[in-house]
Amino acid sequence: GVMSSPTQMTREATGALVIADPLRIDIGQRAIQTEDLATLNLDGTFRLKGRVPNAPLKGCSINVEDLSDISGASTSLGVTRSNAHGPTLPFAVSDLEKSAPRARRWFLDLCSDREALNRLSIELKSPYLAREAVLDLTSGLPFDANGFVAAAANATQKKSVAAQWLFIAPSSHSLAVIHPIAAAMTIGLKVRIRLPNIAGVAADNTFLARAVELAREAGYGLQILDASWRLGSNDLHDGEHILVFGDDATSKIMQTFAPHRVSSFGNAVSLTLVQGADLANPELLRRVVRDQLCLNQRGCLSSRAILVIGGQPSEIQNDLSAVIPDELKTGALDIGEQTAHAFEVVRLAQQGFVTSEASTQGYVTMATKASSLERLTQDLASGLGRLNMVMLAFVLPENTEELAVIAKLPKNIPIRAISMSDKGLKSLTQNKKSPIFLKNINLRNLGSLGAPSFDGLHLGVPFFASYA
Repeated sequence: GVMSSPTQMTREATGALVIADPLRIDIGQRAIQTEDLATLNLDGTFRLKGRVPNAPLKGCSINVEDLSDISGASTSLGVTRSNAHGPTLPFAVSDLEKSAPRARRWFLDLCSDREALNRLSIELKSPYLAREAVLDLTSGLPFDANGFVAAAANATQKKSVAAQWLFIAPSSHSLAVIHPIAAAMTIGLKVRIRLPNIAGVAADNTFLARAVELAREAGYGLQILDASWRLGSNDLHDGEHILVFGDDATSKIMQTFAPHRVSSFGNAVSLTLVQGADLANPELLRRVVRDQLCLNQRGCLSSRAILVIGGQPSEIQNDLSAVIPDELKTGALDIGEQTAHAFEVVRLAQQGFVTSEASTQGYVTMATKASSLERLTQDLASGLGRLNMVMLAFVLPENTEELAVIAKLPKNIPIRAISMSDKGLKSLTQNKKSPIFLKNINLRNLGSLGAPSFDGLHLGVPFFASYA
């Protein structure tokens, strides 16, 4: 059969393939629930259509690194592995002051461009999420051109910087390299940018592509490499440095092509920590949900889970669900997305989460679980969803201390930021020896996780100086 919902299996449809094998004596009479998307016919034949969206790749379905030609990398066919750092630009405030107004004008034009907003709405599958994302982008905009000069100073640590750069944008969302582009425009770097396909949108029709179009119209000579480009021949310019958003494995691959010339920003996880009483405040409740929905949960600063101290799981679930915008509750899912959501609901149920039936019908799935402080490390590590737009709420006992929660966070998860209420922030930041500082976690106000300041840094790391 095939499964396209948590409770329904049919003999003729498209969904996740479920196989009953009577010869498998090790599993008894249980069917094997695969995560292969297939169209099943009544006669039992089926056609595989790939993996369920967001399912882990298996066996021969594992993709080769999509940024480099691995086969070419293992040969000596002209692969550029020069140690040369190439030409540099000296740090000069006078030069930055001349170019900063143009960079600021580009930034403002992008944030008000209707075509850019339309493209972002398609990428994020929601006009609401697109509007919120642009609002986050503009909230970090410096008041004047001097702010762009200051960001450029941070990005280079006020030192000479490599003049040539290759930006490799993530395939998760378009906004990650907007600030680096603005800083590069201010500094006067020569930049090529590899445009990825994002959420099924062609590279040349993304929000990022529109940002590049506007930059070129403003006279900044960005060069474009489309999603078909691979690093692995002599395409890397001699002395060119790389700014890449990707996991650690991607960064290591980049280093083989450009030794000591890679500025890499890897995966990060953000959480929200609130008191149950905070959710009784409508404004705070909206801000909690805003952090969860940020960038369709594709951004590294999107909150992946809500840790609630005190309250009843069912009531918390109802409160959070009530604030989710209607367009996300009623948004249509294609068959692959339906199947992926079905698997995630089943997986979460196996981990002890409860999902309401209504929450599994739309684009957002709301799941809650009562947890103890002792089990939090295990629960969080096993419960974090692998599917976008799955809102997880862990409900902890009412007498739990916030510092104790932070001390219990899993070490194997790269937690970089936590959003909290103003009251929670004040209580934690008074103790400089608290776990929040020892773990190097960035504290943010509720509702602001998706709005990083334009300061020339990403998670505290300079854009163009981290390779040194």
